[in-house]
Amino acid sequence: MFDSQDFNARPPAPLLKEYMSKQITRRSVLKTAVSAASASLLIGPAAMARTYAANERIRFANIGIGGMGAKGVDFASREQIVAFADVDTAHAAGAIKKIKDKFPDVKAYTDYRKLFDEVKDLDACWVATPDHHHFPASVRALEAGLNLYCEKPLTHDLYEVRKLRELAKAKNVVTQMGNQGHSGEHVRLLCEWVWQGTLGDVTEAHVRPPYNDMDFGSRDPGQPATPPPTLDWDLWQGPVAEREYRTGIVPASWRGWLPYGSQPRHLAGTMPVRNSCSFTGPCQRSQSSVGGGVAGWPGSREPKSMSL
Repeated sequence: MFDSQDFNARPPAPLLKEYMSKQITRRSVLKTAVSAASASLLIGPAAMARTYAANERIRFANIGIGGMGAKGVDFASREQIVAFADVDTAHAAGAIKKIKDKFPDVKAYTDYRKLFDEVKDLDACWVATPDHHHFPASVRALEAGLNLYCEKPLTHDLYEVRKLRELAKAKNVVTQMGNQGHSGEHVRLLCEWVWQGTLGDVTEAHVRPPYNDMDFGSRDPGQPATPPPTLDWDLWQGPVAEREYRTGIVPASWRGWLPYGSQPRHLAGTMPVRNSCSFTGPCQRSQSSVGGGVAGWPGSREPKSMSL
């Protein structure tokens, strides 16, 4: 019998430590990247930039290239993709073809740990894996002295966030978390309307994402089955507790399960809430609350309401 409570349990700390224990061979000189005119992300301080020839490009490693990772491939392809890693060659087939067509000498991996062990002449890393790999992959990129772009949510908990912040500061590299929607013109316009008083005196913002329309896969993990030959299920699970493969998780329905994702807080919460925080200005929020819970999610540990 499938136990949704067990499936939503976080792994014990030793599992993550064991997965993180593989040592990375460090190159003797760490290089940092600056943005080119075509690259609006990963902008480094001029004093830290290595000298670029007029025709030289930022050298990327892309970790996770299916789904949202395909957007990272589009961006990094404007520069140079030196290596990529993905555990699901079927889901990433389009991105793999695109990369190899443009960069025939690219190095392909299923295990990003091997990528960081073997590929040394990199400038930046784009992480777009399922959420539970964000921290392990980002740590390895930062340890290698690479500028880092990681999709949201950055990590699973505050401890991991603080570790990444400490490491980025120690390595003096540039980092950015993927909040593409937050950079859109619609958000800037909303902020301008509020700031100039077009909407009057805005004192509250009520946000209610359409929870009933956002399943995230948590209603049904599917049936036990043999993983397809194009998927390395063991590497996909990575640092979390090992579980049998089920048909309803991969490639995109893992978000509703806490070992892999962050349930609706990831998309339904952060996207609308962060926009409402933008127009109030930094550090202006006095209190935020979330209420209502999530109907129909078996075993969900989502609270009925919470205040921040």
